[in-house]
Amino acid sequence: MSPFDRLESVGLKQQIQTRLKQAILDGALTPGEQLVEGEIARQFGVSRSPVREAIQDLERQGYVVKKPRRGTFVTDLTPQSVVEIYSLRILLEGYAAAIVAANCSPDTLGRMRALVSDMEKAMRNSNLVGFSEADLEFHSLLCHSTRHLHLVSLTQCLRPEMGFHIVLSRYSLSEIENLIRQHSLLLDAIEAGKPAEARRVVQQHIRWGGSLFLQKFFGHDELALAEEDEARIERFWKVLE
Repeated sequence: MSPFDRLESVGLKQQIQTRLKQAILDGALTPGEQLVEGEIARQFGVSRSPVREAIQDLERQGYVVKKPRRGTFVTDLTPQSVVEIYSLRILLEGYAAAIVAANCSPDTLGRMRALVSDMEKAMRNSNLVGFSEADLEFHSLLCHSTRHLHLVSLTQCLRPEMGFHIVLSRYSLSEIENLIRQHSLLLDAIEAGKPAEARRVVQQHIRWGGSLFLQKFFGHDELALAEEDEARIERFWKVLE
């Protein structure tokens, strides 16, 4: 089936969003490629309105970016952009984990453990989308539980890229098992009231995920950066140790 086959008349926006998202994940739409509303509408046999709404949703999810006076493009990842996102997450979520471990309610802990159970269920059913959604919700709950409004705002800005990275990582079963184990270790530290341990666990977890994504998404040539660029990116990681 082509990603641009004609659609049913009901739920057009959701159908278009699903088809475009799958086309991005399958590589039919490549990083940096422009999305032209009129052309997409013509290929789907619909008006521009549901296409525009679908693209707006994809922008909120991090799959596409809108550039002023230029148009909308499939998100174009670079090694530096990936390291920037993960290094910020290490700082922000490490702080969040320490705050939550210092004073975590039983209700919050229970909700977080339920999300880990959701991850395990998704893993058993080979449901990567379900795993990604539970993973995102876990990290969102961690940050919201701090009640630190500016921290929550900053982490929400990174959420679209987080979801995009998780799906593109295409984790293996053993990698998903490791991720779930890391989440459980974090919850153990939070339940034990150990802020320093909680910070360490979540920072190691995010660093591991970032390094894995770099290896999976970029080819050897793309990671063979100019010496100056490589040194700059390495500093982003180094100062977090």
